[in-house]
Amino acid sequence: MKNAMVVGATSFVGFSLCKKLIHREVEVYGVELSQNKAAHDEDKLMEIGRNAYFRYQGLFNRESLEAAGKFDAVYFCLETEEMFKREYQEAIAFMSEQSGKVFLVTPRIFAETCTILQKLLKHPNSTLVVHPALFGPWQPQEEPIQRKIIEELTGEAGSEKLVMEDQDILYVEDFAEMLIKLSEQRFKKESRTVRLASKDNKAMKILADEMDIVITDKKDATQTEWEKDAEVIYVESSLEVTEALSLQRQHTAKRLKIVDNP
Repeated sequence: MKNAMVVGATSFVGFSLCKKLIHREVEVYGVELSQNKAAHDEDKLMEIGRNAYFRYQGLFNRESLEAAGKFDAVYFCLETEEMFKREYQEAIAFMSEQSGKVFLVTPRIFAETCTILQKLLKHPNSTLVVHPALFGPWQPQEEPIQRKIIEELTGEAGSEKLVMEDQDILYVEDFAEMLIKLSEQRFKKESRTVRLASKDNKAMKILADEMDIVITDKKDATQTEWEKDAEVIYVESSLEVTEALSLQRQHTAKRLKIVDNP
């Protein structure tokens, strides 16, 4: 892969993906799905800094997509149902025609968007990638693991016990690495719907024990037919769960400018 577009470049998944691609010396064109800036988006871009392999567009539109040209791979980080609205559908369809491979990356298949997905995945180079829970540097601070880390670092513990649903979980950098590898793979099934899962089925329990977080049954355990038919690809962990969690703590401490005394 020589170049790639990441739509949602400062999202949790998108930012980790951008860094992985840059490290591989892939030219990355980063754009955003929303004009609403999150609190730490500028900090993320500063972390990348000036880099010959990274070009940041900001809010994307049809004109900027047409001007950008063709890409070996395009990754749409679709974190919420809102991101499937009409103007984004048109952009996805346009990039599917223009690019080598297009990946629609989402944490779940929303029942209301199945018809939309069916239309978007008519393009032979488009693949839907469904991912489990993720943790790691830049995890949104409303997520239980990140909230717990901030509470530990600041000494401002909340009054309520933090709770997570019982589910599969992956370190975000391992997930980003697999996203890149998917551009080089052929899939077994014709549906081109892929669900990534961790090889370590004890990861969630280890995290919960380490962070003193309560695990509850998943609220909605039902799957759409798409998810049932998806090809499951298991992701190898590059680090022990506790090591990955330690990196997330260190990264958060640095952002909060909390340094351990020698």
